[in-house]
Amino acid sequence: MQKSTLAFWFSALILLIFGILYLVWPIAPYHEEIIGLSSEELASRYPEIAKLMMTLVNIAGLSFVSLGILTLGLGVLAWQNRVAWLSFLVILIVFAAPLTYVTAITGGPYLVIFIPVFFQIIGLLLAHQKK
Repeated sequence: MQKSTLAFWFSALILLIFGILYLVWPIAPYHEEIIGLSSEELASRYPEIAKLMMTLVNIAGLSFVSLGILTLGLGVLAWQNRVAWLSFLVILIVFAAPLTYVTAITGGPYLVIFIPVFFQIIGLLLAHQKK
């Protein structure tokens, strides 16, 4: 097995775990800290906002799961052809960069997004080293 594949699969594992946690939690614990209310308090005081927030958290969770699955595939493609570079660039521009920025400015765990991107970069670099 290629080292690049392992780097991609580690990245995918982080994304999948984070995505599943987002799908399981009504809202993430750090969200409760940011808004100053527990999910139960939010639901009782502001039910419409609670529904919206849960929907957005579920969308983020599904996005992380989707990105994790895509990253698993990139782990194989990275050393088979150079299309992975284009795929990674699209992921970085469309998903990871804006999400990292938004997470960082709102006080969320931006490292959860940054670390998989870091391992994707390592995987791509390992995949395209001269042999």
